[in-house]
Amino acid sequence: MIKKHLDTLAQAGLPIWVTELDVHFQDEHKRADAYETALRVFYGHPAVEGIMFWGFWSQHHWRKDAGSLVSGHEFRLNAAGQRVLHLLEKEWMTHERHSLSQSGKHFTVHGFHGHYEVHVTYRGHEVTDQRQTFTLGKSPHTINLHVSH
Repeated sequence: MIKKHLDTLAQAGLPIWVTELDVHFQDEHKRADAYETALRVFYGHPAVEGIMFWGFWSQHHWRKDAGSLVSGHEFRLNAAGQRVLHLLEKEWMTHERHSLSQSGKHFTVHGFHGHYEVHVTYRGHEVTDQRQTFTLGKSPHTINLHVSH
């Protein structure tokens, strides 16, 4: 249902921002499932350019514990928070390592939208003049590095 509505909105040709996202479940495991379902649909839709949570901490969330990712004064990352963090930092963050001896002269990396930093290491030391930063958007991006031994 969410995807169908996003597809309809996307027909306008304007970027979609999901704002004030929250879900409401007392059980933090059900809340984790609901956040994951929503985030997968939003994150995977090509027209969605951003997602903002309504809140994350139970002490300042309008739904209190039932909508939180972090609970109590001790800032405990609850099951919903753990799931969201796993999606953002493990599943949807690009971490690539390539060795020229294994990859040859060229290799392709499929990355998520966002900011990237490329580091070249030779014999255990970074080649700092080859460090590059770039932002990956909707179009492919090519970088060239010149490494010689």
